Amino acid sequence: SSKTMPELNDEFFKLYGVEEGGEAKFREDVRGNMERELRNAIRTKVKNRVMNQLFDLNKVELPAALVANEITQLKQQMVQQFGGGQQIDLSMLPDDMFKEKAERRAALGVIVSELVKVEGPTPDEEQVRARVDEIASTYEQPREVVDYYYSKPELLSSVEAVVLEDQVTELVLSKAKVKEEALPYEEAVKPDPEPGSEA
Repeated sequence: SSKTMPELNDEFFKLYGVEEGGEAKFREDVRGNMERELRNAIRTKVKNRVMNQLFDLNKVELPAALVANEITQLKQQMVQQFGGGQQIDLSMLPDDMFKEKAERRAALGVIVSELVKVEGPTPDEEQVRARVDEIASTYEQPREVVDYYYSKPELLSSVEAVVLEDQVTELVLSKAKVKEEALPYEEAVKPDPEPGSEA
């Protein structure tokens, strides 16, 4: 069956939430979304590569309790992702399945907090605000979303933790030899394979 392109008319633009401004506004929105996706993908990719290097270069003695805690969190995430509402007994999931990833996460937690202790960055207020604005920009009422984040300490502290990781990443990059590479959009937004997984 041959594919037909939809007509670029007001009906089509409305499907994507563009009520007025026609094709120009639609194109602007699409470009904005693609740029945001690219920015997030590159930021995540660079951060992951830096974290992988930190993990490979720093051997950390890990308390068993720390690893056990990460295993539990990973199990809960998996249940939320796949299990939806039904009750799944976490102890039914084998620890071994999560051990390597849990050790990695625990080690990185220790390494990042050591770097924060030594280098002393605190979450940059402007970066936190910019990140909250970025999250809010994908909602109908961005203003309300921003206010909501700033009224919930636990939500805000999760954004601060991410920003702090970004700052640690920038710190490491400022002391490292960095090689830049040009990639097409599809390649740039594709995540790297996870360490330890054969890809």
